[in-house]
Amino acid sequence: MSGIAVQTQPSASAPTSQIQKLLDENSSLICTISEYQNLGRHKETLSYQWQLHRNLMYLGQIADSSTNVQNLIPPPPGNISMASPGNNATTGAAPMRPA
Repeated sequence: MSGIAVQTQPSASAPTSQIQKLLDENSSLICTISEYQNLGRHKETLSYQWQLHRNLMYLGQIADSSTNVQNLIPPPPGNISMASPGNNATTGAAPMRPA
């Protein structure tokens, strides 16, 4: 298993090198888990699966803490600025024709 210590509370500015090490370790863990499962050694995969889970949770916390939630939330209904004069995009009605 890994020599990388995973903190319980990641900082929003985790070093890129630490993140890359975790990604590399996860790749190795997935390969090891797959090999053990193919050999029928399912019980031996548990410790590797737990380490992979911890790493993924940590990476998820880093991603969550560095994401600007306001950019993910859609604007409230009725606040759409696609409509322009003569364009009835918000109502779905056809434009009026001069008589």
